[in-house]
Amino acid sequence: MPISPHSKSTMPPPSENGRSRFAANLAALMSDTASPSPEINTVGGVQAPSTNGHAGSSRVSRDSKDRRVLGDGRADYGLLAGVYAYLVDYIVLPEPALLVVAAWVMASYLADLWDRFPHLAITSPEGRCGKTRVLELLKQVGLKAKFAVSVSPAALYRTIKNERPTLLLDEAQSLNRRDSESSNVLYEIFCSGISKDASVSRCVGPNHEPTDFPVYCPKVVALIGKLQGVLPDRCLPILLRRKTKEEHTKKCRMREVEKQGTDLACELVVWSAEESAQGKVRGIYDSLDSFDIDNDRMAELLLPLQAVLIAEFGEDEKDNYPLWVLHQYAQGLEEQERQLERLSPGVKLLTACRELLLPNVDFMPTWFLIKQLLAREEEGWARFNDGFPITSEKVAQLLSEYDIHPGREKTQKLGRGYHRAHFLDAWERYLPPLPPYPENPAIPPNPPNPASPFGNGGAA
Repeated sequence: MPISPHSKSTMPPPSENGRSRFAANLAALMSDTASPSPEINTVGGVQAPSTNGHAGSSRVSRDSKDRRVLGDGRADYGLLAGVYAYLVDYIVLPEPALLVVAAWVMASYLADLWDRFPHLAITSPEGRCGKTRVLELLKQVGLKAKFAVSVSPAALYRTIKNERPTLLLDEAQSLNRRDSESSNVLYEIFCSGISKDASVSRCVGPNHEPTDFPVYCPKVVALIGKLQGVLPDRCLPILLRRKTKEEHTKKCRMREVEKQGTDLACELVVWSAEESAQGKVRGIYDSLDSFDIDNDRMAELLLPLQAVLIAEFGEDEKDNYPLWVLHQYAQGLEEQERQLERLSPGVKLLTACRELLLPNVDFMPTWFLIKQLLAREEEGWARFNDGFPITSEKVAQLLSEYDIHPGREKTQKLGRGYHRAHFLDAWERYLPPLPPYPENPAIPPNPPNPASPFGNGGAA
């Protein structure tokens, strides 16, 4: 079972070797002789900082000078573990999410290599969960990072053209309030800004010369609540929760954080500027197979993180623990997406129709379909239409999105309704597969008269 992208993993990796190496390097990175020794436990046969039952929740301090024990940042998990340990000092996040953020930071330094690069979406259900703190940390370690609270579309695409920064947008709830032309344009820029060739065209200067402004750069948004519309499909979600009394973080002294972040950023610049490293990552990226998940866009957006982790630590997930975590994160996103799809009205209606239009039911009148929907009390069809029962018009409107339209049955006088054959394509595309249907179903096939199986109802 895949791990959730927002919770600890309960499933052990295929091999403990990768996790052992990662834990050993973290233990070295996070050691600090000036602070009390943390509790330790054993992960894969080596001592590692205690997680107190919550992966990634240990809070111990480290000194940036201790990073030297890992050489130039490419031995074992040095550079990735450095970003991880830098973050884990100051924020409460499960290990999978921390690893994803650390891998995203590394991949953002090679943004010019990617065809598409995902945004990070830092969200929380309430305030005081640490979203701004995450942006403050990323500002120090990000490539030409620019922290903003409010930005106009014109300022955004001009900044991207002139600086190509890592954009950090706090209080991004405004992206959900598309109540003006400016907010709509800003939303569209974020939606398209994952693609390397994306741009907006504007007339510039006294002669109104059409000019293209690129909108591609690494972006992080932080907001209370969830992003709406299609933008979430372009983001890697990172959910923050308010910490408990048992979860502790180091006091965030910005002078100290700036030094740690600057040290890490210098290492990342050196790493990303090496032609051998770039060539290796580019070669892997060009030939890399994405994770086997149904969401093709998300699979493609995860390719940069995959390529970096494979280039640094190998392609075998048995020994590459961060890559295994990223794979589980992708599968967790897929499972969450399935759960969300089940909540959409269109998918709920498709699911109900599949359960009602059994293989031996070729046609169902609209009035009878609505009657059956209203009988499914737990699904809320009786209150679907602003507190009133769902109507034939609403059914037709929902199903039309899937190219399913009402018609008439030619041999029986049953009124307008829906043919089962018209649902088959949508069921295959949008619903999970069903187990094989029994050869001898208990429900008899359609009789030739309208009295059965639909009773004596009238036409739609």
